[in-house]
Amino acid sequence: MSGLGAISSQRERQSFQFSNWKVQEGEKMIASELARELGIDVGVMSKRLNMYRQEAGIETYDKHLSEETVSAMREVHALITGKGGIKTREAILRVLGELEEPVPPRSAQQLLERMSALEESLRRTEGKIDFLLSSLRASGVSQGKEDSQASLSDDRLFP
Repeated sequence: MSGLGAISSQRERQSFQFSNWKVQEGEKMIASELARELGIDVGVMSKRLNMYRQEAGIETYDKHLSEETVSAMREVHALITGKGGIKTREAILRVLGELEEPVPPRSAQQLLERMSALEESLRRTEGKIDFLLSSLRASGVSQGKEDSQASLSDDRLFP
């Protein structure tokens, strides 16, 4: 075997071993290791990390990625490569909790109808409370109980 062939096969073995290597949970990881784990180019990982840091408001960072960042980048990758095939920025915003699924129009309409029904119920309840309050005040005045009148008009109870 020639010297060049030995170097070539040695590089292939190292490349194979390194590409199958996974970082254990809790160990520090650098961007290139995470890129290899996810099967993406280091440049792509760098762009994703820069976008993630920008959206997360991370101004300073260490060469070693935090466990939170590694976990977030794994989630981002899963969203990008999953069935939906969403864009990187959208995936990052979802992972950060800054982007929610839009409410379907039918659900929005149902929510508005329910809110209208609750508002109407509240108006009816206010009307009943006003009626009861005026009835109690009237009965207190007709019986000459001024103390009850004063307590019923207490603004802390009925503003």
